[in-house]
Amino acid sequence: MTSKIKVSLVVMLVGLFLSSCKNSPGGKLEGQREFADALSSLTGDDYRVVKKDSLIDGFIVLKNSSTGEYVAYNIKNYKKGMTSGEFSTFINHLPGSSVVSDLTKGTAEVTEEVTEWVDTSHYGYEWVYDDNSQSYVQEEVWVTDGYWDTYERPTNITVYRSDSGLVFQEGSKETKDLEKLGHFLEKETDLALGKYISSNYGLSEERSLFLAKLAKSFNKIKKNRGITRKDLKKMSLKALGSSLEAFEKAFLEGDLEMKEDLLSTASKLNGTGPEHMKRLIKDFLIQ
Repeated sequence: MTSKIKVSLVVMLVGLFLSSCKNSPGGKLEGQREFADALSSLTGDDYRVVKKDSLIDGFIVLKNSSTGEYVAYNIKNYKKGMTSGEFSTFINHLPGSSVVSDLTKGTAEVTEEVTEWVDTSHYGYEWVYDDNSQSYVQEEVWVTDGYWDTYERPTNITVYRSDSGLVFQEGSKETKDLEKLGHFLEKETDLALGKYISSNYGLSEERSLFLAKLAKSFNKIKKNRGITRKDLKKMSLKALGSSLEAFEKAFLEGDLEMKEDLLSTASKLNGTGPEHMKRLIKDFLIQ
């Protein structure tokens, strides 16, 4: 595809699915920034988001740039697009348990799971036919090889502690590993990629294998001749269950109800939940 078509598709579909659910900005940076801006306007101080999607459900951590203090707010029930009056009422009616002040920034050691590619590529020999000697001879070749190794290792993370003992930290890491995903698209079999999709996005093995074949096919087309709009139409129907035109209309008009319907259709077609579906689309389209 041309770069213009590719960019527009990525922006359209990724943007569509990352903003498809109404009134749930707790997991969306855009809504969190809007909350911080509204709080800044209300108080006259300058608030900035420093930790999104904390492990304590619904809470985000803000820094008061004017004082240097950190504060956590539970914005689970916050709705984007509030007027200044609505926001003031929302803040004034927050229970004490939804606001945690005087947080102290620090570090903590946690154990994280790491998946890394172990490169075992090496020089080897293969038998090739030599026209001069009219016989087979050994020729040195480079053998590309390796494997994925998953292990746990300690790592330091930034945390925000309160006097009451609450600790706010970054939410659980996304399961996607773009380097690993790229490897599957390039080198692994359809079956291996299918198992990866099934285990990471909650799809059945049968549907995962179908999408694996589709993804690898499009990856080859992209490298050989580039993706056309006709290709995108096929992909949209086969992978998401709706026409490309429907996605374009929903994105351009900003129709939330239409976006939710498209997400629901895609989720049902693939036999997985909306959150898994959004991650699947985001991960594969940014390749």
